Amino acid sequence: MIEVYFSKAIEPVIIQKELDNYMVSYPKLTLVNKEKKDEYVTSHKVLLEGLLWILKKVSRDGKVLPEI
Repeated sequence: MIEVYFSKAIEPVIIQKELDNYMVSYPKLTLVNKEKKDEYVTSHKVLLEGLLWILKKVSRDGKVLPEI
């Protein structure tokens, strides 16, 4: 298990290697009925490209933001 901390993020990204993919826990902003909600989510079976995308978003914005 690896914990990655970013200065803009309140919580770390936690990465755990599985067979040929990753389990990743990370901060995420979701929109529920047009209201913003900060969550800490876990995604399973994430490929390397997805892991790198998550790390880039959290590094830049402090969390994964919703696609608009």
